[in-house]
Amino acid sequence: MDEEEKISLCERILLDLDNIFRRDPNIVEFDIIEVAESTCNKSPVIYSDHHLALEKWCVPHLYEYAYGKMLNFKKQSTYNRTESFLLNQWTRILLLLNPDFTTAWNLRRDLLNKSSIDSHLEELDFTQLVLIRKPKCASVFTYREWLLNSFIKLDNGRSMNEDVVSNELRVTLDAAARYQRNYYAWSHRTWLLTVYIVHNNHPANVINVRKIINDLMITAEWLERHISDYSGFQHRQFLFNFVHELSRTNIKSSTRTTTANLNSFTNDEDDDLSSSLDKCCQIFLNEFQWLSTLWPLYPAQESLFSHRRHILHAACIWYPERIEHFKERELNFYHRILSNSTTVMMMTKSEQNWQKELIQRYLLYLKRNLNWTFD
Repeated sequence: MDEEEKISLCERILLDLDNIFRRDPNIVEFDIIEVAESTCNKSPVIYSDHHLALEKWCVPHLYEYAYGKMLNFKKQSTYNRTESFLLNQWTRILLLLNPDFTTAWNLRRDLLNKSSIDSHLEELDFTQLVLIRKPKCASVFTYREWLLNSFIKLDNGRSMNEDVVSNELRVTLDAAARYQRNYYAWSHRTWLLTVYIVHNNHPANVINVRKIINDLMITAEWLERHISDYSGFQHRQFLFNFVHELSRTNIKSSTRTTTANLNSFTNDEDDDLSSSLDKCCQIFLNEFQWLSTLWPLYPAQESLFSHRRHILHAACIWYPERIEHFKERELNFYHRILSNSTTVMMMTKSEQNWQKELIQRYLLYLKRNLNWTFD
């Protein structure tokens, strides 16, 4: 294939792709597929039922063409309508093929800075499509964070409504399910929950605390199906820390306003807030029981021991008056591990050895950090 044929092919592919994206804004998947043989007069673009793909043989030609064209426009500070249209085409295919291309993301930022809210919402859909193929891509989550921040700047956050936030939370769980221990997806979820609360200008707003309660419920169910996802457990740890700080802030705020409220009616919103914060604290304390119920199902799973250590460490700091209660509970847990012969019989020899190693590590942690010893 000579150079003119390559250029003609690439322009035809880009045009086909653009027509598909225009006709169908609900494309759910993009991928590259192997083909046994290709026909020169047949388009390598494959589209069916909201699914889009490219035949692998055309990818090197298309990437080289779009990359060269994009570089020619890189140094420009402004673009006319035609140039913006072409730049959108080139960066779109480059990022579908290589989502870690920072330069392409930056150029799309430049284009969006001159666009409307609707364009930003469409861009969220595009990046979601990128994540379907590359769910563990830091550049995509960084870009989505920039998009969400743009909503706040453009119209004071009015466009960052419940639908946008709910979809973003769904996207993070979907990415986490597609790629195990997806640190970037969980970090984005943590950022979204905390930043969304802050930008509502009510860090301890009852509605927002309920969002955290809901997320703790959802992630607990999710982790029961993905028990080895350390990043998911770290997300819960961060939320517990966040709620604890909110509780401390709420207590200080309540103390300052006690005198002013002595002769007034009870503030129902404050009562609801305190109730919601108390519920978060109860979920935290119930984390021990939740982990204990999971242990018989996953007796040799390190993530459960790691998470238990973190929760115990935090509990002893936050509730020092309950340390003896925590010690008694851990003693019961320890005896339960040793006496559960049914679970041991169902394990392989290597799993039994690994479980013993995890138990010894946990006991060593208790001895070194809390000076607890169990005979």
